Amino acid sequence: MFVFCLILTSFRSNETVYYPVSIIELIADPKQYKDLPIGVAGFIVYEFEHQAIYFTSESAKKSMFRNGIRLITDSNTVWKSRSGAKVNILKIQAGQSVSVNGIFEPDKYRPSYNLFSGSIAVDEIYILDNK
Repeated sequence: MFVFCLILTSFRSNETVYYPVSIIELIADPKQYKDLPIGVAGFIVYEFEHQAIYFTSESAKKSMFRNGIRLITDSNTVWKSRSGAKVNILKIQAGQSVSVNGIFEPDKYRPSYNLFSGSIAVDEIYILDNK
């Protein structure tokens, strides 16, 4: 019923409605969220060949891949800070608190081949703290 209401709400405006979930829910039951617009909070790592959001800051800093979801960003990804200041993605530190909105895709080969439980095609990233 909630998903039906969520779909109806999205038809009323051009703005995408993101279903709030936790990283734990995405890891525990990834198929339930396949191709859904989701919003998730966590801790980011944004480095060359390693873009992911993790459940804890410690998991992010130690690259505990099983506790994370891979992030797929491109030139259309919107980066925002809480204060409204411009975000320099080159200065993002591992373990920084963020909120991510995008479309979730579970890992097809889980559990054996890929490091992460799935990926998010990111529309928006909000930096929640300034380190």
